Amino acid sequence: MSRRNRRVEWFTLAAVCLAVALVPLFYGFRGQVPSTVLKICIYAVMALGLHVVVGLTGLLDLGYVTFMATGAVLTVVSMVAVADPETGTLIIPVGGRSLRGAEHLFHFPGSYLLVLALAGLVCSALGVLRGLPTLHLTGDYYAIVTLGMAEIMYIWYRTAEWTGGPQSLWLNPPDVPTLFGYKLYYDSAIYYFLVLMVFTATIIGSIHLRDSRVGRALSAIRLDPTAAMACGVPVSRYKLTAFAVSGFIGGIGGSLFALWSNGFSAIGMEVWESILLVCCLVLGGIGSVRGALLGSVVLVALGEILRQKVPHYSSGVGLVWKAWPPEARFLFYGLILVALMRFRPAGVLPDRVAGDPFPPELARAWSERATSLFRLGPSRKEASR
Repeated sequence: MSRRNRRVEWFTLAAVCLAVALVPLFYGFRGQVPSTVLKICIYAVMALGLHVVVGLTGLLDLGYVTFMATGAVLTVVSMVAVADPETGTLIIPVGGRSLRGAEHLFHFPGSYLLVLALAGLVCSALGVLRGLPTLHLTGDYYAIVTLGMAEIMYIWYRTAEWTGGPQSLWLNPPDVPTLFGYKLYYDSAIYYFLVLMVFTATIIGSIHLRDSRVGRALSAIRLDPTAAMACGVPVSRYKLTAFAVSGFIGGIGGSLFALWSNGFSAIGMEVWESILLVCCLVLGGIGSVRGALLGSVVLVALGEILRQKVPHYSSGVGLVWKAWPPEARFLFYGLILVALMRFRPAGVLPDRVAGDPFPPELARAWSERATSLFRLGPSRKEASR
């Protein structure tokens, strides 16, 4: 990418982070707008994590919700886990109930930062374990396997006792973690800026990863794994690295999402969440960091807008105000993607290299050392003019 494009990209992303930071000045930390902004930032973090596998490595992962669910359930379990005051045994209250006089095991200063890192590391290890049997799979086969693994994890979380099962796990006020002495409620200032910090760090890390040696190796694997292997790229090792990084980011996003939703419910962690994240990448442009952010803004905000009451016509009654059914957002997602495939198949903000493939200074340097094997000159089209 040219220097001009790099400057434009960094300026755009800095403007996005600044806009998120300025939202509380106009709307405060409570209300629909700050809550929606937080949800967009969390989904953007997870979309950037999926971008490592789908955008850089070129593998269609339909089971990314596994990392989201694992990070969320580990966070909630660690926050609600208490020691029985009589026997000292570990108890995980389910269904929103609490035990009086019980001592929380993970409620010490800075505990949530430890839980956040633990969720990321566990999901990173899960990504590696999930990637080991799928190293040699590509295309539809890899997508089907990841989808099947996600369904297995979903059924386990839905039925296991330690995850709350159908009763779910909810954070009562005594269970909410603290950071620097402040409760991490979903509408608190400390939580808002924690999400902003993770959001900004994920953007910076994604750009540096894309432009690093590892990112170039992953891009080579996306273009042609056989050619990359012939050029000395250890394909298996770099794929496992991509799975680990992607899982780490997904676990952190799931942990933040658990605090935003005030608990963990396996019912809300279906495979459709993975489809939504893939749609975010497709809408913005697969392989583009800015595209992942744009897709998250459009689709997540659209889902929240459709929750608002709008006028509907009812026969015999006239105009009535009611919200769209929950399934309506998938209809709008489909219409947007169909229009995108028709008019902008590469996405709204595709990751492209602007300008000539060879910058002028690089072309001059190569011209000076041209050999009989290669020689830079005008293309056939330019020479015929």
